Amino acid sequence: MNRTNIYLDDDQIQALKLLATQDRCSTSEVVRKAVDSYLAVRLAKDGPWKQRLVDFMERIQSRIPSVDSTEELTTEIAQAVQEVRKSAASRR
Repeated sequence: MNRTNIYLDDDQIQALKLLATQDRCSTSEVVRKAVDSYLAVRLAKDGPWKQRLVDFMERIQSRIPSVDSTEELTTEIAQAVQEVRKSAASRR
């Protein structure tokens, strides 16, 4: 896992803290779940590689390390992004 910084307004911070308290987890975990959900919805619209995304999301959600290294995961993500861009370009 990598650490990152994001800018949120006060209302967003308060809402995240409330959800974290309700779910009995960290605000970081709430943010990770939100990002996972956003990515699933956003990327699933590009049908041709939907199953690959579903498989990827299942690996994330179950936290089972199915890749040998961060480099391999980064490569997979980059390849998926390229596929989506090619698909989008071919539809234009």
